Amino acid sequence: MTAAPCAVSIVLSTRNNAARLAVTLGGFRHLGSPPSGAWEIIAVDNGSTDATAQVLAAAAGQLPLRAVSCPTAGLSAARNAGIAAAKGRLLIFTDDDVTVPSDWLATYAAAYRAHGRACFYGGPITSQYEGAPVADDLLPYAPNSVKGLDWGPASRFLEEKEWFVGANWACDAGLVVEAGGFDQRFGLGQPHGPIVGEENLLMDTLKARGIRGLYLPAAGIGHWVPSWKTGPSHILERWEHSLTVRTWREPSPQWKTVFGVPRWHYRELLAAGAGLVVATLAGRRRIEHIVRFRRACGVARGHRLKAKGLGSDVRAG
Repeated sequence: MTAAPCAVSIVLSTRNNAARLAVTLGGFRHLGSPPSGAWEIIAVDNGSTDATAQVLAAAAGQLPLRAVSCPTAGLSAARNAGIAAAKGRLLIFTDDDVTVPSDWLATYAAAYRAHGRACFYGGPITSQYEGAPVADDLLPYAPNSVKGLDWGPASRFLEEKEWFVGANWACDAGLVVEAGGFDQRFGLGQPHGPIVGEENLLMDTLKARGIRGLYLPAAGIGHWVPSWKTGPSHILERWEHSLTVRTWREPSPQWKTVFGVPRWHYRELLAAGAGLVVATLAGRRRIEHIVRFRRACGVARGHRLKAKGLGSDVRAG
């Protein structure tokens, strides 16, 4: 395989998180340059009203950083704006609340030189909790962005139902553009639709085109997790929305529906809701009651998406 040029663009989106953004950018000052080609940071401000602009302006004097404004709400829209502005052949996606080792860029650059457009790439995530970690009863429902991701010390290709965390993965820029970028109907911050799913959808599009995900254990980063993200409200909301996306993507038999939801599913909704109410009134509400109800709601929402005619093979640019 011909070695690929290796100019790198880090695409970082941010919104109203100036304090953590300053910490993240401070850590980037210790990054070593990739051995072949320049690198840049495309910092996309997604409508911040705090001191984000000042933090970016200060960092621009110390880093190869270009600030981009994206007034369209949503993380997917911000990342697409970053993709459009980036000049690098390799795009590395990350967040405004991470810490990276000094050889992070070099690790991705070396993998890209070796495999080029044959792969997309990602690494581990170590959660850095502000307070207590996720409780054991919530752990099965927590996303990897909260509980972390570690697939061991050996490099390997992803399995079918494995995806990298959006704060730490990379891909050839041309492949990302050809795949349509991030679907703006999905992801954090957009006013309608599930708050998850856009990253997995993009990676699945790449996989369907024969591009393999390559896990790089040496490309690990730390990810700051504030206390509000480790509680049931955030974790179960993300889990419920993941069920929405999963249901939306799965083929369905020609069930009879009411408002787009199969008639048989209303029994599950009613049973789950009644069980939660009874347990709450009796003072015996446990996580399994909430989980059953949130599952029923997530599946119902997924069927509603199908009823609106949003085919799972359609992407928004």
